[in-house]
Amino acid sequence: MYYWISYDIENNSTRTKLAKNLEKFGAIRVQKSIFIADATLKTWQDILDSLSKVVLDKKAIDNIILISLEEHQLQLSTCLGKNEALDNLKNPPKIIFF
Repeated sequence: MYYWISYDIENNSTRTKLAKNLEKFGAIRVQKSIFIADATLKTWQDILDSLSKVVLDKKAIDNIILISLEEHQLQLSTCLGKNEALDNLKNPPKIIFF
């Protein structure tokens, strides 16, 4: 299952910590504040637990939006412009190891 994670966080330190945490779980950045994670249910729960510990500034109206996506929904997505990360998620490069 794929998961779309987007955020609007004012504090640079909090925003950086959140992004590094998502990358630790293998989420791919598709835009500055948008990640897509291809995760098992267990990994997704770990991501949710991790994100729930992020202290959001209520005065700044910080927020994190999480959306689950079936694979076919990701394949039906459209990008206007060039987005290599999204392209690679939709059509993973074929790599052969010898």
